[in-house]
Amino acid sequence: MKKSLLILLCIVTCLTACFGLTACGQTDDKVDNLSDKGTWSVASPDGSIKANLVLDAYGKLTYSIEKDGVSVVAKSSLGMQIAEDDLKVTTLHRESRRSVKGEYENLTGKVASVAYNANELTLTFKAWTFYYDVVVRCYDDGYAFRYNVRKADGSEGVMTVVSEDTTFALPADSYMWAQKYASNKPKAGNFFSYELDYQKRYIGNLDDQEYIAMPLMYQVPDSNYYSLITESELIGSGFYGSFLKTVQNNSGIMQTVHSPATANDNDNQVAYPYKSPWRVGIVGDMKTVQESELVEKVYDDAEAWKPDNYDELPQEEQEIYNYDWVEPGVCAWSWLVYNSGLNGSKKTDQSQTSLWNTYCDLAKQMGWKYVLLDGGWNGRSSWKSDLKQFCTRAKQ
Repeated sequence: MKKSLLILLCIVTCLTACFGLTACGQTDDKVDNLSDKGTWSVASPDGSIKANLVLDAYGKLTYSIEKDGVSVVAKSSLGMQIAEDDLKVTTLHRESRRSVKGEYENLTGKVASVAYNANELTLTFKAWTFYYDVVVRCYDDGYAFRYNVRKADGSEGVMTVVSEDTTFALPADSYMWAQKYASNKPKAGNFFSYELDYQKRYIGNLDDQEYIAMPLMYQVPDSNYYSLITESELIGSGFYGSFLKTVQNNSGIMQTVHSPATANDNDNQVAYPYKSPWRVGIVGDMKTVQESELVEKVYDDAEAWKPDNYDELPQEEQEIYNYDWVEPGVCAWSWLVYNSGLNGSKKTDQSQTSLWNTYCDLAKQMGWKYVLLDGGWNGRSSWKSDLKQFCTRAKQ
């Protein structure tokens, strides 16, 4: 009897295991065939640039960018994480679209008058206690997106940004022009100053220990298209800026990583309601990239800068900030440090008046209106008298 029960138990166990394996197999098949929760697209007014967004079965939001049907950014991640809520567990609350149009007069920049036109898609997600917007725009010369985070009850407060999940998956075999994000005084701290060379790089040679500064430009293989990745509207966001880091060796996938720059304060603490900086991609031929005003256009109706105490200033001082006195013109910029002599034994830097005069003479020969003295002009005790003499010479 015991033997019969033992045999029966073995049979049941085997059958259960078989059904379990079958069920697991069916479940795996279903997992593999799970449908996306949603797909969206938004195109530029002229239809040449298109952003495609996908919310997969697991709640992961991705995007891709096309220019005239050519892939400019392959499937890439969107999103951010905060300590106060789980933005990975969200439900779609609302979808909205609008046209963004406007024009403004430039105080600085490449052209005097700028008109902008974009189509915008906003996906609003609901987490446990926060709303979370993903805003995507397509312009004729590129794309831009940002994240808005706010409390569902409309209250204000401070939140901790843990990470940003934004990535840019560059097309395979792309070449880029990039500057390493590295401290110019590594022993003293993280004093990044944008003073390294921009070098042509193959994306397959980037490792995951290397940081790349924005802006970064790359060429789409087998095309005349370029794309410049950067950011905009940092002021007011609570962030100092970001750099890019390869997700894994040779992948060509760059992730946006928040940078503390030179500050020691914990600037990932930001107030909500919160609007992140824009992530911007200028797209087109080289002429389009060079002439684009997209970094400024995403600001929409931003005014020229004024100090926080503007209303308290005397009328005469307030008039400084109408900028009517500014005369546009091309500028000679004394940025470089020159090495000469055997093995660079003689150095001419920005603290030496001989370099100032060289640039002043260049501006005169070229018919340029201005000369800019870079850092170092106050590098010695006689700098005040030297600067006065230089200004007299430049005026003449």
